[in-house]
Amino acid sequence: MEGFDKRHQPRRLYDDRYDLLPDDDSYGAIVVFIHGQPGSKESWAPVVSRLSGSTRRLLVIDRPGWGGNVQDARSIQGNARYVLSLLKEIPKDVPVVLVGHSLGAAIAVVAGTMEPTRIRNVIAISPAFNSDAIVKLDSFIALPYIGMGASKVTLELYKRQMGYSHWGQSSTRSFHLEQSWLLRELRGLDAAATWFEGKLNILYALDDVVVPLRSIVATIKRNPQSRVEVLRRGGHDLLRTRASAVAYFLSKVY
Repeated sequence: MEGFDKRHQPRRLYDDRYDLLPDDDSYGAIVVFIHGQPGSKESWAPVVSRLSGSTRRLLVIDRPGWGGNVQDARSIQGNARYVLSLLKEIPKDVPVVLVGHSLGAAIAVVAGTMEPTRIRNVIAISPAFNSDAIVKLDSFIALPYIGMGASKVTLELYKRQMGYSHWGQSSTRSFHLEQSWLLRELRGLDAAATWFEGKLNILYALDDVVVPLRSIVATIKRNPQSRVEVLRRGGHDLLRTRASAVAYFLSKVY
């Protein structure tokens, strides 16, 4: 649990998640953190460590196929169902907030459409949740055979740039599989932001080279009630580059 606020105590320890509560073991809501692709629960450490004094229960998870989660990688729909399955032990009267980064934002919105009465707030950081977010590299990585090699090279470049080593042993396979599902599903998810009945809060950096600005503009058009805040700089991985800004944004909207 290195990097997480020591004022939050673990309720239970798992290989694939951190379940954190305030010291007094009481909480008014549960906030679920869903990492992107690639990523793991450790991706959220710089942000969660800055959420001091929170009265919320924080559930920071490894998605299937990543980090300590040994389950096979899943589609966006499959990931959404997985997230909802983790909430079965939580009383239904406890408010749920989903926080997703990149592809994790798409998973959060889909989960919100599946449980609209329970999930009333989705916070999307550098979100990739519509067809306007697809770029040429996405299509190349999703190709059979050659795409697996491209996935391996891409992950190695990410690791050298970011210094990450916590994505899990099956990260290359998971990355390739999710790219294939991503291309098929994102084109069918353009209306998801419209279907989602709760609050949609978006934080985006103008110098993001992974998710183009047109994707955010398209989301606003489909859901004009979305709250959007824009940063000048930070790139796509705001969890690493602008952790304090992300934590501040969360504290305002969750």
